[in-house]
Amino acid sequence: MYHAFDARTLSKTAHVLAALVLLTLLAAHPARAHPHVWIETHATLRFDSAQRLTGIVEEWVFDDLYTAFVVGDLKKKSDGSVPSSELQPLANQNVADLKEWGYFTVFKADGIRQTLGPATEPRMSYDKSRLTLRFVLPLRQPLDLRGVDIAFSIFDPTFYIEMVPAKSEPVVFDNAPQSCSAKVRPLDTTEKRFIPDSLAFSIDTDPKSPENGVGARFAEWVDLVCNKGS
Repeated sequence: MYHAFDARTLSKTAHVLAALVLLTLLAAHPARAHPHVWIETHATLRFDSAQRLTGIVEEWVFDDLYTAFVVGDLKKKSDGSVPSSELQPLANQNVADLKEWGYFTVFKADGIRQTLGPATEPRMSYDKSRLTLRFVLPLRQPLDLRGVDIAFSIFDPTFYIEMVPAKSEPVVFDNAPQSCSAKVRPLDTTEKRFIPDSLAFSIDTDPKSPENGVGARFAEWVDLVCNKGS
């Protein structure tokens, strides 16, 4: 039995997760509130031999409660690990479901959104505490970042899932120009990060316009800078 987290349908798996696994966390609130699943993100920016950006390798590390719920249905080895034959179908399905949603990734060059994907190399791993989904989002064509304003964000437009850059090395470079650097924009920590389900469900989220979704207000952006002449 494999569980995908398709935000479009807010799948039965997600609802069961919210009702059962997160019940104790939400008990202090008069009603359920978004989000219900938490993910830490890592992004590796891949560059070619000409030091042009060719794609983004994303790693999503799921919270331990979601992990426990999903892994509970998978066959395990005697040492508690999960064989790749169990995890690969889950990785394939999740990445396939994310395609319509642009893989929850918004990438802009000089303010213009760029098309990423289709995703390649889907893989899922389990370290006996957390599930990690990994995949590669290629750019349509290599992009020279020098002198270009680049920004990207990974977020669920519905905010059913809260996605935040990892505190340690949220962005790393692979063969980038030495002048390149990345910085996560400070987020307004005074903004409430829990909203009623009724409000979240009332907003019609279009997969083609993720920045109009409720999750966009909590999205954390990464700015990339690669100076000219390097």
